[in-house]
Amino acid sequence: MIEEYGVVESVTDDGTTVRITMPAACDQCTIRESCHAAGKTITVPAVYDLAQAQPVRLMIRHASVLQATLVMYGIPFMALLAGLFGSYFSLFAQHAEETRILLSFAVGAVALLASGFLVARLDRRLERRFRYVLEPVAEIPRA
Repeated sequence: MIEEYGVVESVTDDGTTVRITMPAACDQCTIRESCHAAGKTITVPAVYDLAQAQPVRLMIRHASVLQATLVMYGIPFMALLAGLFGSYFSLFAQHAEETRILLSFAVGAVALLASGFLVARLDRRLERRFRYVLEPVAEIPRA
């Protein structure tokens, strides 16, 4: 499981809202200025019996991360390959070589862009199914 630490902001009927705190490991990270994980607010759909400002450990199952990775990278990659090779070998097979390459590149780029809309739609659906587990802790550990 992937673990983050945070503080409970609110508990409502919609779920438990947690603000992720900046872990001590962020001090040594080279991309800490452009990272958006710290300070991000996440709403866990489950309602936990937690108090406001209570420190918690937010755990994310590896299967959820792998599923999201497959959607975010796999679908666009497959759309690009299908657009490139599908159009090169079938749609533009009768054209000259240079034309086939340019046209198949254009179809691949359009397929890649179109897959972005599909991924955005699936992302909203996956976000609701992301498997979070909250566990109260006494305090947020420092590296």
